[in-house]
Amino acid sequence: MKGDFSRLTFDRTKHYRNVLHQQGRVQLDADLNEASAIHADYLRQIAYDVIGPCGGPREATGFEITATEPGQEILIGPGRYYVAGLLAENETPCAFAAQPDLPRGEKTWFAESHPAGAYLAYLDVWERTLGAVDDPSLRDPALGRRDTSLRLRTVWQVRIRAGAKERLRDAPGIGRGAMAASTGPSGYTGPENRLYRVEVHRGGPLGEATFKWSRDNASSRAAINELTATLVSVAGSSLLTDEAFAPGQWVELNDDDRELAGLAGELFEVIAHDRTKGQLELAARPAPLPGVTELFSDARHPTLRGWHVGTADHGGVATGVGPIPLENGIHVTFADGDYRTGDYWQIPARTDPASVEWPGGPEPDPLPPRTIEHHRCPLAELRYDRRHGWRVRADLRSQFGPLSAQGSGTMSAYTTRSR
Repeated sequence: MKGDFSRLTFDRTKHYRNVLHQQGRVQLDADLNEASAIHADYLRQIAYDVIGPCGGPREATGFEITATEPGQEILIGPGRYYVAGLLAENETPCAFAAQPDLPRGEKTWFAESHPAGAYLAYLDVWERTLGAVDDPSLRDPALGRRDTSLRLRTVWQVRIRAGAKERLRDAPGIGRGAMAASTGPSGYTGPENRLYRVEVHRGGPLGEATFKWSRDNASSRAAINELTATLVSVAGSSLLTDEAFAPGQWVELNDDDRELAGLAGELFEVIAHDRTKGQLELAARPAPLPGVTELFSDARHPTLRGWHVGTADHGGVATGVGPIPLENGIHVTFADGDYRTGDYWQIPARTDPASVEWPGGPEPDPLPPRTIEHHRCPLAELRYDRRHGWRVRADLRSQFGPLSAQGSGTMSAYTTRSR
């Protein structure tokens, strides 16, 4: 999660079940966030244990896949469905291209030519961190519309791929690389406590993959009002006082389409800023995004996010065995392996003692990355040919009844319905 956190302390393997506040003690964001994470993880584990990997309530099972006549479009039914314990909800029936979280570049998928054969419709579910930049209603007028807390939103996408449901096992997870963080002989020399973030920008093997880093967990972010050539106008000129947007730093231009497609944004160096006008001048002109004719559209929430010095070029800094210096005595070392866009590590740096929180001591342990976890479940088996278009051959959704309706007090078996 990107956000202005002191650190994120939830660890499932410690088996904590609650956070107990004591009188007269300092209140930390880390404690409150860990309490929320414990509760959410507990509920999700219960849902998974009771429902299984996938399932929907029998009276309101959502995401039924149907085909229009004569098979030119796929429709998605309303209702609820649990995927790996996460609840996905679709309140309104919609066509495939009208999904709320489908990237715009994929909405024309049905207009393309497809080979005849078997296809699989499946549900992809994950969690996305959103703030007031994405949803202005989170700003309370009584507080001067200041930025406060973030939200975790469950995102779902119905996708279609060629082949049988076993192909879901090939869906990529996190990369197989690892990273270690350490400090030099003088320890951490920064003036204040920080939560550093190192994130893979362009995936690939060691030496080809690139990364970017931030000293504030990449929490400096602003909405783009206008983009003209190399000049960017943002909402809220006060944001430009943040060191992340100062000349010599780098910003990542992004929007909903790229984020929902799992793509990184484009990196640009800041060469000047005007705080009174709320404008940044970039070192190069951003190019149109793939499949989009204009540079940006307000409907897709164009944003820029601040990253700090060390981003060597528009593709980020190349990974290497290191140690690669960041700043203030902090170094990172990457292990041989495969790295994927969005994989990340967090490094809490503390002034007392002047060190970073990382296991292994003088010989830091290489740790696997964190990532956005995608969870997938099959929905329907499809068939396509040019004569008949799309047809639904089998409904692959699992269903369950309420526990109170089971005479024996146990849950009935899941059902899979075929046509």
